[in-house]
Amino acid sequence: MAAGRQSLTGAGFHEVIIETPVISSWLRTRLYEARRHWDESGMCIFCELLREELAAGERIVEVSEHFVAAAPFASAVAFQVNICPRRHTASFGDISPAELDGLSKMLRSVLRRLFFGLGNPDFNSVIDTAPAEEARVRYSHWHVRILPRISEVAGFELGSGIAINAVAPEDAAELLRNVDVESEAPGPIS
Repeated sequence: MAAGRQSLTGAGFHEVIIETPVISSWLRTRLYEARRHWDESGMCIFCELLREELAAGERIVEVSEHFVAAAPFASAVAFQVNICPRRHTASFGDISPAELDGLSKMLRSVLRRLFFGLGNPDFNSVIDTAPAEEARVRYSHWHVRILPRISEVAGFELGSGIAINAVAPEDAAELLRNVDVESEAPGPIS
């Protein structure tokens, strides 16, 4: 799922939901590496990362009963936030009613943090979920990626395929964690 300009008033909101009959090379590589890790360790790499992030706390934006929002270590864009379910499941289709309610609350809070903390940036959101034929695998873990669009992809990124992110994830998490989500006016991009 991809979303464009987010407005808390609903004005200017654009959303496109896409399902493709093919699995992208990016997702294939990610699933391959997750499976390789499972084969070597017997553990889901996403569950391991979630435990490590919770223990360290530096990149955590918000924690709830069912979800953890964090700035990933190697984020593709500045202020990226991943929302990961605490319960291991490979498919978004397995979300429970309580988790769905928890996800909606976490999304609202994270989007408000971006709105007020970064001055209402455009963003994309993606639900990374296992393909249907791998919905019950133990090596994958679905999650939501929120990707603020506060800078443009330029020549180096386009030519090399390497992302440049000038904001350390620890700094991004700290800024977003400290945003007053009940504030009434968006702040400047810092």
